[in-house]
Amino acid sequence: MRSVLLLVTSFVAGAAAMLIRPLALRQSCRLLLRAPAPSLLKAARDSASVCGEGTAALPRVAPDEQRARAVLDAWEADADILAARARGVRLLSEPCVYGDDPKLHGRFVWAEEAQSVGPRPGVLLVHTAVGPHDLFLHWRAESLASLGYVVLIADCLGDATGKGWEPAWCVPTRAVLMADRSILTRRMLDALSTLAASDLVDGARLAACGFCFGGRAVLDLARADPTGLRLVASFHGVVDAEPPPPGVTSVRAAALLFHGDADPFVPASVLRECTAQLRALGCRFELHAFGGVRHGFTNPAQDLNPNREAFAYDARAAESSWQMTKLALSNMARE
Repeated sequence: MRSVLLLVTSFVAGAAAMLIRPLALRQSCRLLLRAPAPSLLKAARDSASVCGEGTAALPRVAPDEQRARAVLDAWEADADILAARARGVRLLSEPCVYGDDPKLHGRFVWAEEAQSVGPRPGVLLVHTAVGPHDLFLHWRAESLASLGYVVLIADCLGDATGKGWEPAWCVPTRAVLMADRSILTRRMLDALSTLAASDLVDGARLAACGFCFGGRAVLDLARADPTGLRLVASFHGVVDAEPPPPGVTSVRAAALLFHGDADPFVPASVLRECTAQLRALGCRFELHAFGGVRHGFTNPAQDLNPNREAFAYDARAAESSWQMTKLALSNMARE
């Protein structure tokens, strides 16, 4: 009872503070990502310190305040979220711990209306190299939820606190997954099973969207050919031609590959090997290459990345790839 009263008191205090301070990030606040919230954006904007040391209750969600602000500005202007709110749709989220050895720390995001209209298509969102606690990923999750999808933000690293932002922890953790890709595939299958098991989700209409590292992960998932997976989309994915698991000779899911042709992490020869493999597996794929576009082009915070030779936001490529993905998801939902 005491914990409930503390939570209510904290919420009321936060609401009162909204009336007397500008809508800006404050270094002294923290992002609430461990309890259901009417809007992840509201929590991020009004009650979060995004770049301090993370905890299980309050994970780190950005490398610094400037890059957090770049994402939050785009989130606040998201037309699909604004339209959903204008219709009275309430966007909800809650943490989801699943899997074993290690425990994986995901998050469900959905529209309240999904509870009254029957099972909805489900979408996995898979993180970049910095892990599942990333404001960009939570923005995209809420955007998809506003369109009626039930979204599970997957965790491939076993990251409870936002340690993915720390290279000393994240690099060796990812190296394990790269040394034995069957581990990554198994974690992706665990995430898909967790999504499909939700009462809100139609397990026969599932998709997976991944960014950077996550773009590689969703292709690994597609190569496993799980039941119910209809579509994968890789955004500036670090793709390759990893062999499918034993016994898999074809891929039923369609694939969208969005690639910047100035991305230094995916040589043209490797991209050709990837598409040749998808073709051989009978995968219905589309490759969309954006001229002069670098890695990380979907995220406005990449304009602040110090590695300007490799990373940059590109508004045209970001919007075009997102609209094509929304169309493909819409077609999947109607099947």
